[in-house]
Amino acid sequence: MARAFPSAADIRDRKAGIALVALVAASAAVHSFLAVLHETPRYFPDEYIYAALGRSIAHGHLQIRGGPSHFPEILQPILSAPLWASFSTTTAYHAVQVENAFIGSLAAIPAYGLARWLGLRRAYALFCAAYALLIPSFTLSAFTVADLVAYPIVLAAVAAGVRAIDDPTARRQVVFLVAASLATLARLEYAVLVVAYVVSAAVVERRRVFRLHRVALLALLPAAVVFAIGVVGFYHRVFSTIHVNGALVRWFFAQVFLLTLAAGVVMVPGAVAAAIRPRGRRETVYMSFAGPLMILLLAESSVYAASADDFKERYLFAVLPLVAVAFGAYLRDRRPLRLLVFALAAVIVVALSRIPLSTYTAVATSKETDSEFLFAVSYVEERLGVGGGSLVVALAATVLTAGSVAVAAGRATRASLAAVLMFLALVAGLAVHLDLRVAHALRASLPANLTWVDDAVPGSVTAVATDQRPSSGLRELIYWNPSIERELVLPGAAPTDPFSAPPLRIGPEGELVGITGPFLYDGTASAALFTHARRIAQWSAFGLWAPVGQPRFRALVWPRYPGGWLTSSGTIQAWPLTAGSAVRASFTLSLPRSAGRPVRLWLGSQPEVVRPGRRIVVACRSHSGQLALPFSTSRHAAHVHLLFPSARLTDLAIADVPAGSGRPSCTTSRD
Repeated sequence: MARAFPSAADIRDRKAGIALVALVAASAAVHSFLAVLHETPRYFPDEYIYAALGRSIAHGHLQIRGGPSHFPEILQPILSAPLWASFSTTTAYHAVQVENAFIGSLAAIPAYGLARWLGLRRAYALFCAAYALLIPSFTLSAFTVADLVAYPIVLAAVAAGVRAIDDPTARRQVVFLVAASLATLARLEYAVLVVAYVVSAAVVERRRVFRLHRVALLALLPAAVVFAIGVVGFYHRVFSTIHVNGALVRWFFAQVFLLTLAAGVVMVPGAVAAAIRPRGRRETVYMSFAGPLMILLLAESSVYAASADDFKERYLFAVLPLVAVAFGAYLRDRRPLRLLVFALAAVIVVALSRIPLSTYTAVATSKETDSEFLFAVSYVEERLGVGGGSLVVALAATVLTAGSVAVAAGRATRASLAAVLMFLALVAGLAVHLDLRVAHALRASLPANLTWVDDAVPGSVTAVATDQRPSSGLRELIYWNPSIERELVLPGAAPTDPFSAPPLRIGPEGELVGITGPFLYDGTASAALFTHARRIAQWSAFGLWAPVGQPRFRALVWPRYPGGWLTSSGTIQAWPLTAGSAVRASFTLSLPRSAGRPVRLWLGSQPEVVRPGRRIVVACRSHSGQLALPFSTSRHAAHVHLLFPSARLTDLAIADVPAGSGRPSCTTSRD
């Protein structure tokens, strides 16, 4: 017979459900608002990769700039493709940010579900849900990358996995198979979910594992396929340079330490104790799944950390809610292994006193940091000084460590958990503040109209990269202007990213071989004059040209620094307009009076001394046909940080002259 009134348990469940929905909605709203304030991408090449794939899928293919991407992480591009297809570039950019914030906020649901599955109280399960939404890495919702899309799926896969191991029905195993496959398609490193499942199933079932878990073990196949695509495709450079050495081991333990701080410290020692001594079947299942998963992700990310010398929190933050759930089991089980908790707390305090956080925050100050926690710490160091900032954060972490000891002693549990949430909220707030400041400064360096290339010409545009390092300005323009569908690279220059960017072939008469439509030329690292081309738009050093026939170089000075400053060595090239003619290139070399000391410059084998405050007018001509004049200076490229790294070349002019006899020569005159 149906009950006339809901039971007290039903009411409590309903209230908890309403509270959970409210948490998700509030998180989605707040993080969407903050994400939309983030004005431009700053994490390259990843943000471009995901955006380019999303646009590509919207057009029915999986290519980036006309070539195969070999990029296996396609879930986020699939989800964002309708947005890129439906809105203008700038509107779609912000729509993707909102989508990230909403999907990421769903992580509260599996975090809550895992806690309840372990039998933890509703109030603590809601704490786990709130904890999942306050981690500093939620700042990544503003980036057009896959991390926040993968976040709830990973937790859902863990929830599906532990349920399938506890009660291995075919249906539950299929759910895990699907969730683990989706997580791997979101972020390749989550292929280890299947390995963690196998380990946990083997711990729980021992010899019966292959008989009881046949369906779930099928997840090994899609995970292995996606992983193989990544290894032989986009990530082959990374995997080809993997070395098991001291740096990898050092970074493994360094990441454990830093992740402990990013987690809020209090819960980590207790979670470790609970993992070592689980009680009951469900705890054994959970700890034997979550523990190996964390270790595997730490091992994977340590490969990248050792290579980049940078904390890879971005690869690890999804495990933090699992720590909170494990800590709940520790509290319920009356705090086992107290001596171990005290020992771990002592290790953390010693590490805080011996390892200054400034050791790790230097990289975090860059706009492409992989740790939002260190990004926030760097802001504190900026405000209080490096030493003072590191000390303040270390003191806060020490207080939180004391909280873990107090909880183990049976005191101040609620206060310690509240301190964790306040700490995370503060760190997340600082990370968001600094992120918005960096994004705003980057936006101020970009053109007022971000899509000026798209607006200037219809159809496809070819970008010509000329910088010896990946050009930040060019990659921004490629991101915001989907009409730039191809990239060519000047010989000796670097492409903006690992995708299709063949070299630009220069013909014997200066032809830009293969360019038949509009092209965007990056003049940051070179000086170029063109013929048979008309400039139709310009921003900073970037010129947008429309061919009039076959576009040709008239002159090319490469490489150089911005502002006309010559590098330590390079070439001045010029081409005649008329076949059979010679060519003369005239230009001015100068140094400002404040340069302090002269620069010796060789034009071919001819030396010239450029003195501060003086100008030299140079005219060099070829014997016949093309002029190719090498130059070198007495100052080395390592001195690029100097205010005046070399002489400055300006007033470049080219003229055809009759072919002559003898070798190419230069004449000079001084003011």
